[in-house]
Amino acid sequence: DGAGRSREIRMRGLGGGYTQVLINGEPVASGFSVDSISPDLIDRIEVLRSPTADQSAQSIAGSINIVLKQVVRAGTREVKTNVSTYEGLLSGGASGQYANRRGSLSYTLAGNVNVDRDRWPSTTYLRAVDSSGSLVSERETRSVEEGRRLTFGLTPRLTIKSREEQSLSLDGFFQGQQFTHTGEESRTVHGGESPDFASNVMRVIYDSLRARVTAALKSPIGDEGRIDTRIILATNRRDSDGRLSGFDEQGGAVLFRTVDSSLEDDSVTWTGKYNISIGRSHSFAVGFDSQYTSRDEGRVQRETSPVGFDTLDLDERYDARVARTAVYIQDEWTASPKVSGYVGLRWEDLKTDTRGTGVNNVGYRSSTLSPTAQLLLKLPSSKSKQVRVALSRTYKAPTARELIPRRWVVNDNSATTPNFQGNPELKPELSWGLEAGYEHYLGETTILALNAYKRRIDNVTIQRIYEEEGIWISTPDN
Repeated sequence: DGAGRSREIRMRGLGGGYTQVLINGEPVASGFSVDSISPDLIDRIEVLRSPTADQSAQSIAGSINIVLKQVVRAGTREVKTNVSTYEGLLSGGASGQYANRRGSLSYTLAGNVNVDRDRWPSTTYLRAVDSSGSLVSERETRSVEEGRRLTFGLTPRLTIKSREEQSLSLDGFFQGQQFTHTGEESRTVHGGESPDFASNVMRVIYDSLRARVTAALKSPIGDEGRIDTRIILATNRRDSDGRLSGFDEQGGAVLFRTVDSSLEDDSVTWTGKYNISIGRSHSFAVGFDSQYTSRDEGRVQRETSPVGFDTLDLDERYDARVARTAVYIQDEWTASPKVSGYVGLRWEDLKTDTRGTGVNNVGYRSSTLSPTAQLLLKLPSSKSKQVRVALSRTYKAPTARELIPRRWVVNDNSATTPNFQGNPELKPELSWGLEAGYEHYLGETTILALNAYKRRIDNVTIQRIYEEEGIWISTPDN
């Protein structure tokens, strides 16, 4: 939320894609907000410090798996409301759930609507010097930003379960959102270069619609085998309309800027897993995971100036294609009541293709072999103390926003507040991870845990800042 309250889930202090968020074991789409899920639908939240081969290896910091309720209580009808305040602004919402069961058929329909209002006053002091220590600029910026977010969502679920432990389920997730952002900034120059605007007023309206439908089939194969397969269709639509007015120290208009942008992001995912139990203490699984994502993005910027200020008009169209394919095997066993282990191997292939305005077709392909191994030792003469050790190979793939070379323009461009532009040649980050943990269970609901970890990350993505025709630009680079 920019200057407002952060809703990003982090592990070990790492966000921005290093922490993977899952719903029922499947990665969520970019831009997903955990606020869109009603708490009444959540069965439990699992913290996964180390990955397993049957889940995506894009979890350098770890994974958070939000497990939704699978079994509904017949005849559930409930409505809940909430009211809150932040910085003197009133927010509120309501959620409801209807659930029932008829024989082998169970269904749930949950919905929510929320209005969130935020205000972010801030003061920023900027002092810049060149390599010789001479003052380049020194100024103070006072800003007041306000945001109003209207969100509505529907989460239907239908499950058909037979007596032979075979089940077919359909899950839906639909979310609409309108976000209105307004901001006013004023600057005081204490020395050096003057900014483009002494003050500016901005207003941006975002409209978005997200939808995700999952069909899952679970079926026994023979006496000890089981097959799980899923097909997931997801789409994300977003339009924004932005207006900026910049003024000089006397309040005269310097620049008018309009920005209209659109985004279409679609994906299809197909997964399959075959699991077989070998006796009471051994389980073996093999599976695949494939996904194809297309992202089309456009941005039209128009600028006018009544005083002859330099203007920049942009008409940018980009599209990116990301294909991911993975196959894996994993083996779990219990050697004794005190010793159990897990080994897995996942091979994942990632192919990206980016093209658009002023950019040659850029394609990149990488493959990652991710071994994982875990060992659990229960300490002798104790039923409540145990030690875990894990080794894993993970990675972080670049997002479509980081790949598409679209220009994101800021209000006050400088070396410390540059514009942002994606890099179509960005490569994935690769990591080796080692985990060690001691766990002491104090009853059924309390645990004392001490964990240590080490990560080595290659191809780390950092922001490279450069100047082009008097404009400062930041772009991700390995």
